[in-house]
Amino acid sequence: MLSQEMLPVWIGVILLSGLLLVGQDCLAQTGLCDPDPCQSIPNAVAGTCSEIGGSCTGPSDFFCSCDGGYTWQGTTHTCEGSQPTCADSDEDGYGDPADASCTYPELDCDDSDEAINPGSTEICSDDVDNDCDGLVDVQDPQCAVPAEFGDLVITELMVDPDAVEDAAGEYVEVFNLSNNLINLNGLVLRDYFAAGHQIGQDLLVAPGGYVVLGRNADYATNGGVDVDYEYAAFYLLNSTDQVMIETQQGFVLDSFAYSDLRQNPGVAIELPLLKYHPDFNDDQNEWCDASTPLPAGDLGSPGFDNTCM
Repeated sequence: MLSQEMLPVWIGVILLSGLLLVGQDCLAQTGLCDPDPCQSIPNAVAGTCSEIGGSCTGPSDFFCSCDGGYTWQGTTHTCEGSQPTCADSDEDGYGDPADASCTYPELDCDDSDEAINPGSTEICSDDVDNDCDGLVDVQDPQCAVPAEFGDLVITELMVDPDAVEDAAGEYVEVFNLSNNLINLNGLVLRDYFAAGHQIGQDLLVAPGGYVVLGRNADYATNGGVDVDYEYAAFYLLNSTDQVMIETQQGFVLDSFAYSDLRQNPGVAIELPLLKYHPDFNDDQNEWCDASTPLPAGDLGSPGFDNTCM
């Protein structure tokens, strides 16, 4: 209990409702920011607001904690600074992913070589992932080239599916004979009667790889075929027709003409593996019937090596 002699003394300290008072000056107020301004300040940590200064009856200033690398600026109520520095041994501007302080959007995949980073261009013949996208040489879309004559060959056709309607199950298989990654974007799939479809997106086929073009890309309704690209305005007649792959300028890269003598409902016609060449697939007598069962019951091997002889 204060004695009567001490009551007139105004140097006392009074603690009231979280306010630290010395005389009538408010030196500090903590935990009283409501609503919390730190929630809307970039790089500030929500829930760290502390009120400081001011008077006990008027507005006070406040303080927020900032994310790592940023410093609170009391005069502007902002968190200022820059992204934390991190290890970059080759000084190419891309941090070492082994350093936990590196938070760049793109990190280096070889911090010992300044020529290898996410900003580099893939070199297509050095067996190195130059641009750090996980794809090496001809696996990388940057290395894709337009097709030339001799690069592509038509190797399988499903002209008359039996398990599903023609509009759902027709497909054309194409093989890449070259050593290059081929981009089919812009090529035209055409038949003898001029019906055609121009491929309107990047469609990559690896060296020694297949691409399956179909009227219907829905595996559940096309007879169980993994179609890589769905075309429109092109179809295969069940009698006599011709399939052509052309450039935009009309140069034919490969073609194959067939008649109804080659057609068995539900059975794809295939080019034997040893005949994979645009000069060897012109004669329909060189082709043979598929024997590999598809999920819906038809026969074909779209996307895989042909086994007929």
